[in-house]
Amino acid sequence: MQPSETLENSVIALYQQASRHIAQQQYEEAITVCQNILQLQANFALAYSTIGLAKQLQGHLEEAKSYYENALKLQPNWVEVQANLGTIYLQQKQWKKALKYYQIALQLKPNQVGIYRNLYSVWMNLNQPEKALACWYQILILEPESIPLQSHIDFGKDLISKRKWDQAISVYLKTLEIYPNSHQAYYWLGEAFSGKQQWLEAIKAYRQAIKIENNIDWFYPKLGKALLETHQWYEAVIACYEAAKSNAYYQELLDEIIPKIIQAQELIPASLIFEEQLKKRPEADEIYHILANIYKFQNKLDEAILYYTKAIQINPNISQYYADLGDAWLKEKQWEQAIYCCIEALKINPDFMKPYDIIAEVLVQQGYNKDALGCYNAREIPSAILQKYCPIPTNQLTLSKINSQINFIPIYSESNITLTPSKTVSKSEFCLMFDHATTQQAFVAILENARAWGDLATSAIITENNQLVTDLSTGCAELVLSSNQLAPVHQIEGTIAFLSVRWGATYFHWLYDVLPGFHLIQKSGISWDEIDYFVINADYPTYQKETLVKLGVPLSKIMVSMTHHYIQANKIIVPSPNLMYKNVITPQWVCNFLRSAFLPPNIGNITPYRRIYLSREKASYRNVINQDKLFQCLKPLNFESVVLETLSFSEQVELMATASVVIAPHGAGLSNIVFCQPRTKIIELFHPDYVPIYYRVISNLCQLEHYYLIGEIVDKTTENLTHLGQLDIKINLDEFIKLLELAEIKTT
Repeated sequence: MQPSETLENSVIALYQQASRHIAQQQYEEAITVCQNILQLQANFALAYSTIGLAKQLQGHLEEAKSYYENALKLQPNWVEVQANLGTIYLQQKQWKKALKYYQIALQLKPNQVGIYRNLYSVWMNLNQPEKALACWYQILILEPESIPLQSHIDFGKDLISKRKWDQAISVYLKTLEIYPNSHQAYYWLGEAFSGKQQWLEAIKAYRQAIKIENNIDWFYPKLGKALLETHQWYEAVIACYEAAKSNAYYQELLDEIIPKIIQAQELIPASLIFEEQLKKRPEADEIYHILANIYKFQNKLDEAILYYTKAIQINPNISQYYADLGDAWLKEKQWEQAIYCCIEALKINPDFMKPYDIIAEVLVQQGYNKDALGCYNAREIPSAILQKYCPIPTNQLTLSKINSQINFIPIYSESNITLTPSKTVSKSEFCLMFDHATTQQAFVAILENARAWGDLATSAIITENNQLVTDLSTGCAELVLSSNQLAPVHQIEGTIAFLSVRWGATYFHWLYDVLPGFHLIQKSGISWDEIDYFVINADYPTYQKETLVKLGVPLSKIMVSMTHHYIQANKIIVPSPNLMYKNVITPQWVCNFLRSAFLPPNIGNITPYRRIYLSREKASYRNVINQDKLFQCLKPLNFESVVLETLSFSEQVELMATASVVIAPHGAGLSNIVFCQPRTKIIELFHPDYVPIYYRVISNLCQLEHYYLIGEIVDKTTENLTHLGQLDIKINLDEFIKLLELAEIKTT
């Protein structure tokens, strides 16, 4: 055998060894072997390519590029290396360079499905949806069966989000050729047709989705909307009723029906249609309810009350019926009957918002404005009303600490906090002038064979012997204990940690009320492994998943109380709620926990430098109406306007940790100031009638400098008295500039 043949055989054997190391994810070993190859044969392109692959898989992308480029110098038409370079640039978000290498690879070897997949992402990031769609079609042509159904669905949804209706329709029609029984594809096809206002096609798609899967409650409202658009009143109403029966959350959809009919000037024909239907179905409670609504809008209140009452007699389990009857009594100025009906509605569905609004209006009419504000904004029903309509004997009320059946584990003691003053140029300083506040004791309670109720506005913990644990319950929990019309109890043979609290699905309350509960459970010494389910309010926002993953909470163990409102378990673990109300504020330990859990390591090494204005432009209320002019004052000072809804949770944390100044109207976005570094300046903008203390307190706890400015009243009438927390803000620009000077915010 010639020496050259011996060398070649040795190189091939070493390359095979390196390939085995790659397959076994032994990347360093593969690199070492390939370096040995290059010592034997410096122009062995496979060795450069293999080292490049190992480096890429290790995440050393710059080194990987260097080795791939060496391989291409030896073999310029190497398709796989061109594609791998494209993927590295894709990972680095260098879209145009990624595009270059992918296109070269496809020229050398067309019809590569993997490259078309990546090219789709490249084109989307280059804002070229048409070209991205072409890539998707190539994948469909080459390997249609290889694309999972969910990928089809997500691709179409992405097109819908960009209002590319025709392309989305085309995608879902193709999807249905491959997956003809996909209710998801039909539903999203209906959404795409709705976007184009092709209502008849949308109706067909929604109906087909329901035919395949009739237990998904959100299909029905979309069908109802499409039917309303085509003036198919009866069918639309029935669809909305199906939604409400499936999920009480959708009951408020029923309020939209009659205004739509009136808007279309079809009220009398509609009433005739439903009267005719009633003759055919005299025991149809929903038809009585619809006709009652029509009569109420015609101000025929006697007829409306009669028909609402008949609907309730036939079906006494629909909270919407009671609420609408309560609204009719409100219009008749019969306050007692109105409140009674609303309480009955809430006993069926404690987080149904309309009854709270009606009770708030009754309180306004009776002159109890403070109670009305609490009822509307905080969903707090005055204790006198609860005692009258939901009387509970004192022996059915208990506290965790004094109940011998409850294992009470103290974690943090209550404390008094001294607050430094906030600074302002506003005249009305009284609202933030107090200098002391109280925190409550933090603990964990463990109950055997207890029940727990959770929705968006209420939580109730009830012992085995039917006592309401008042220091573990939130909202108007008396409604739960006094009701016999709630959803059936869901039995769990095991242990649950119950963290569902009032408003716990919203951003501020998730951070300050729910997540600290996980910390308390860990501090109590209870292991995640001991818990079968963690119950939270709802799991739809992405920030919830991101924070749970960072805390190490197994997502497979998450249960939502909006799906299972009422739960009974062998053991229920409940951390004490941390709601900031009733003169109780966020304690220091909560801020410490959030910073420890979510701030990036070594963030303190970065000197804060960003000046941030948090815009509420995506919010539907409490906006700064002269924001454009206000921001013109900030531009010369190097401020950037940020919409937090466009950022991930981690990006929001990093933003705040690097901010030197944060200016914002009062809102949930300021929850993130807990991640600011000490001495960061916070400027909070308020409506004069709504000045909560939350962020002044958090600023103190985190050693931030808190400033505030009280805006001007834009429009205040008796009608918006109960909406004070949602009113828009107008900022006096002269005062705003003075406040910037007070805070020593100058041109950098």
